[in-house]
Amino acid sequence: MEEYHLLDYKQNKSFKYFIFIMLAAIIATTFVFTYSYIYVKNELTTMNQEITGLNKIVKIENIVLDIQKLRGLQNISKSMAKNIQKKQIKIIQNSINSKVRGLKNELKDEKEDILSQRINYYLSNVKSGINFNNDFKHLSKLIEESLILIEEISYNSKLSMDGNMKSNILIETSIKILPSLIEYNGIIRGISSSIKGELTLEKRELLIIQLSKIDELFKKLNFIMTLNKDNNKKLFYKKYKLMVQGQLSLKHFTNNTLINNGKISITSYELFELNTKYINSIINFYKINIKELNETLYSRTFEKEKILVSIVILYILVILSILLVNKIFYNKNKDFIKQIEIISITDGLTKLYNRRYFDIEFEKQLKIQVRNKQSLIFVMIDVDHFKQFNDIYGHQSGDNALIDISSCLNETLRRPNDMVFRLGGEEFGLLFNNVSEEQAMLLANKVKNNIENLKIEHEGNSASDFVTISLGLMYILPNCNNNVQKLYNSTDKALYKAKSSGRNKVQKVICTN
Repeated sequence: MEEYHLLDYKQNKSFKYFIFIMLAAIIATTFVFTYSYIYVKNELTTMNQEITGLNKIVKIENIVLDIQKLRGLQNISKSMAKNIQKKQIKIIQNSINSKVRGLKNELKDEKEDILSQRINYYLSNVKSGINFNNDFKHLSKLIEESLILIEEISYNSKLSMDGNMKSNILIETSIKILPSLIEYNGIIRGISSSIKGELTLEKRELLIIQLSKIDELFKKLNFIMTLNKDNNKKLFYKKYKLMVQGQLSLKHFTNNTLINNGKISITSYELFELNTKYINSIINFYKINIKELNETLYSRTFEKEKILVSIVILYILVILSILLVNKIFYNKNKDFIKQIEIISITDGLTKLYNRRYFDIEFEKQLKIQVRNKQSLIFVMIDVDHFKQFNDIYGHQSGDNALIDISSCLNETLRRPNDMVFRLGGEEFGLLFNNVSEEQAMLLANKVKNNIENLKIEHEGNSASDFVTISLGLMYILPNCNNNVQKLYNSTDKALYKAKSSGRNKVQKVICTN
């Protein structure tokens, strides 16, 4: 039997509604996740800039450390210079040239901007300025320029704007305080290396100034170290303590041996070596700070990358969930609409199509008949003497009889397009098509006989001892004037003739025009 003809429109409407809801949810989810992804991606980009900037700063600082050492060696009195000193200078010059070439090659692979031009210009100055004849002031100027350049790289790579407490402390220590501290110590080393037996007033004043600067930096460094409570690594604090001891030793030696002593008993080279030992303690602490900062930045970068992957995975899961949930709700809603529609077009007692649906389907089938140029058969059925059946056997038995009759009608009409209706009370309707008059009559008589063969006892039936039906059959030809009400009335008259002629009969009428 044909089913659910009224469902198409409402199901399509429901489908459009769920598509709209699903798209709205997907768009909103996509917006939220895209914003989150871009936000984290920007943070990750900033962190990668920080790592790249730190890498450049470390390489420049390594060049500067060599320049500082070169400055100290070249400042040793020529009369005290030894072959080993010249050998050291040559090694340092080669080291500087190698580091300059390495950094220049790295910059070639990067997009050229103002900062990279500044770095290249500085590296060119370094390369041309590290010959044996350079004096203390020229090398000090190169070092001073490097400190300014490091600050520029720090700002350009967002290092100076890092919002994380731990990395911010390490940045402050590694990029600002320790390089300056190394330089002030380097100046003391350079001055000490140039002393020829007696300290001049000018050099004494320079030493005092450098010690004062070191004291200021140490106060700042000590305060920062108290903030660095998250760092529990023993090696880190061990290097810090060695640096503090070295600085205290340097301060004590500079005050007692150089500033407050009229004559110096040790050679310039010995002074250079002694100061280098103190500076190395700062360099060691600087290196472990850089290592710690690198690990912190890479750790944060890794966490952000994990967040990005998590955002993508979560987005996919949420979208799939939205699709799944909408599909589930759509199917449930679809089933619900079907149930509602079935209820609205179905008779509650017999589960056959009701009169409302018959009116819709009859008109529809008439239009199909005209279009396809085929016959349509409408059969109206009435249960004989059903009022008497209810009076004798009761309404419950009457309902049971109607249910049995309905089942029998359904079982008899088996083709997909055959339809059975309960038109009201004990009246039923059949619609089927594309059969001859003889076939239509045979089917109608088969229906009549099948009902009687149910053998539902009926004492009040004049036509039989069992429940029977009377049938009015309208055979509608393709060229018939298909006025619904007219056809219905004509079929009803045929049914009346079947009843008035003794019941349990089929009365045929043909519509030809």
